[in-house]
Amino acid sequence: LLAVAAVAYWQLQRPAAGDGTLGTDGPGGGSVDPVLVAAPALALLAGTVLTLRLLPPAAKLAERRAASGRGLSAALAGWQFSRRPLRGAGPVLLLVLAVAMGMLAIGQSGSWERSQRDQADFRVGAAVRVLGAGPGEPTQTEQLGAVPGVRSAAPVHRATMDVAGKNATVLAVDTRTAAGGLLLRPDLADVPVPSLLAPLAPAAVTRPGLPLPAGTRTLTADLRLAEPKVTARVTAVLEDPNGVPYRRAVGPLPADGRTHRLSLDVGALAPAPGAGADRGSAGLLTLTGLEFAGEVADGAKGTQTLQVERFGVTGADGGETVHSPGTVLGSWTHSFEQTVQGDAQRPVPTSGVPGAAGPGGRPAPYVLTFAVSGAPVGEVFWGPEEFGVRMKAPGPQPPSRLSAVATRTFMTASGAAPGDRVEVPLGGRSVDVTVDRVVDELPTTGQGAAAAAAGGSAATPEDGGAILLDLASVNRFLSTDEASTVPATEWWLTVAPGRAGEVAAALRARPNADPAQVLVRD
Repeated sequence: LLAVAAVAYWQLQRPAAGDGTLGTDGPGGGSVDPVLVAAPALALLAGTVLTLRLLPPAAKLAERRAASGRGLSAALAGWQFSRRPLRGAGPVLLLVLAVAMGMLAIGQSGSWERSQRDQADFRVGAAVRVLGAGPGEPTQTEQLGAVPGVRSAAPVHRATMDVAGKNATVLAVDTRTAAGGLLLRPDLADVPVPSLLAPLAPAAVTRPGLPLPAGTRTLTADLRLAEPKVTARVTAVLEDPNGVPYRRAVGPLPADGRTHRLSLDVGALAPAPGAGADRGSAGLLTLTGLEFAGEVADGAKGTQTLQVERFGVTGADGGETVHSPGTVLGSWTHSFEQTVQGDAQRPVPTSGVPGAAGPGGRPAPYVLTFAVSGAPVGEVFWGPEEFGVRMKAPGPQPPSRLSAVATRTFMTASGAAPGDRVEVPLGGRSVDVTVDRVVDELPTTGQGAAAAAAGGSAATPEDGGAILLDLASVNRFLSTDEASTVPATEWWLTVAPGRAGEVAAALRARPNADPAQVLVRD
């Protein structure tokens, strides 16, 4: 019996026992390991039998020690116990059972509490997680970071991809900010979280462009299309301090040869919580791009001139700061693209020239030229040609490759090994990603998160695992090919100890907030 109990204890200590007593027989099926289930009972039974076996020798020893003493009471008790040692077997057995049941209850309680904590950590991923119905406001990250009790807010883009017919999760996370608050159980990775995420994070840089400080009410731009060859819709690209870009429509630009002042209401676009647009934006933004798109007039052919004559930034106090386009746009890059018979063509670089400052302190303009060619006039089966002009501030050097952390389930489903490249859909294109590290699981992903929410436990074959990348690196990589960047769709918050409930309550009480989208680890 002792040998059987020893084997059962050895089975409990094996690493494979960490998966629990339940296993999987096949799709949707489960099995129970009888050795792991019976091990505690076998150990208790063996301990009880061993105790009863040791009672007679212990009684003889007690008798000898009592006889050598001077006390009569101790000697009589020792003689009585040694003559009938098994008479006390019943009380001893009850004592052993009581202690064992108490220890079992303590262990079960501790195991249950730890399981609940681990499930909460895995389901939420951070102390507080805020979900978004879509791309958030441009200053959403700074607004969340300013909530009392929040130490940092990490923007996250979540998507899915197909891996060999299985559903895998793609996470693009601001790893610099998330490293201090990601709730990853130590046994799921072979290194601590900061060491796991550090290789993914790019070097911190300041993005050049036109700064729009906190409190900005409006951004205005004086624009002019010199020739009536095109009509354009103007879009501004704003970037937050985390490197996440946001595209916002500014308005239409007629091709009538006159100067038009277009305005972007930044205060209404990204207001501080509980404040009106007159208080300005809630955080720092940077204008890093201007985009012009529209149709080319039928029969138009030749050079089109776009002139940017003035930038104005109005602060919370109503004062306006004027910026010279010749200075702001002088280092920007420009590209032009146009359809030919409805088919998109590759973008080509185009030239721009800063002008001279005008009289009366007028700022120096910036002039951009590009050649357009419209559809033939009267051609019934030839639709209008479309064009696009992109002006972009010089950004940091994009990474030569994207590094990632993936789960073992993802690696198995994709058939890849550490160091291999896998294709991941990001920003409307397939990107080659190198998997540098492999972990058992990633929080908020896979069947583990679903099981924690639903109370289940067994993974299903549809789970394709997860892969994690750095959000800023992804957007830098995508921006090199005129591709669409990826916005934040949720935020992981690191909060001060003991203040998760307070932070969650404050977030749920915000105007237009959906309480169900605020997930708290507690």
